[in-house]
Amino acid sequence: MKLHGGVFLIPFLLSGIGFVTATSSDSGEKTLVVDRFDHACSSSIPDGWTEYQFKHSKRATLYRVVPEAAVEGDAATDCSDGCVLRAESDSGGSMIAKKFVVDLNEYPVLRWRWKVEGIIEGADGRAKETNDFPAGIYVAVRPKEGGFHPIRSLALGMARSVAGVPVPQAAFHFVWANSSEPGETFRSASSLGTALNNIVVVVESGKTNVGKWVEASVNVLEYYNRFFPGGPAMTDGVGIMTDCDNTGSKAIAYYDDLRFCAEKTDRSGNAGG
Repeated sequence: MKLHGGVFLIPFLLSGIGFVTATSSDSGEKTLVVDRFDHACSSSIPDGWTEYQFKHSKRATLYRVVPEAAVEGDAATDCSDGCVLRAESDSGGSMIAKKFVVDLNEYPVLRWRWKVEGIIEGADGRAKETNDFPAGIYVAVRPKEGGFHPIRSLALGMARSVAGVPVPQAAFHFVWANSSEPGETFRSASSLGTALNNIVVVVESGKTNVGKWVEASVNVLEYYNRFFPGGPAMTDGVGIMTDCDNTGSKAIAYYDDLRFCAEKTDRSGNAGG
């Protein structure tokens, strides 16, 4: 997704406060739920989310809440047995984002489940011309106190001026990639990726799990401490994006059960900070 001369930006609705309430899962784990998409089925984006489409993209990704049973091939028309978010992109791209403030020192692990119907052939997030992913979760982050380096703040201000929408100080993009190895990290291939600290983290990759629901888990605080050491961290918001605007491809993905967890270890066994 680009804006004005190939600038890749991550907008978040930063006005207002994202009020969240801690709950306990069936396992007794303390969690902050971003969304479980238990809404009524709808042809529009889910409540509480805002959509952003950039000038570069001629088409927006279609985000809507659908019955999970329909995803599995049943003729379900309501969400009585559970719903999920469906994202469909056809040579275009847009993001939905939600204000969500979390102290990562208390809730370091982000978990969700997702499913893609196929990978994007020829896509490679390390090059601007092929920077597409069938599924991705953004997390905007910032220091709990103070800010980033003044030069970084200057770049951020320039980006906000160009974009005309809020842009976070830094973000992680947790993706389902084409061929990169899970666990691989790299700065975004976008024009301002380095200046704005947009770090891509490969969570899932390739065709092995295409068509299957996959449980994902990442320790956001651990990644924050690796790339931005220096103190406690907060989130500013969460975004979801399926995009094909650079490769002119098609992609369909499903998302569900996004939540931050207090547990210090993610499911791959990586210890948190």
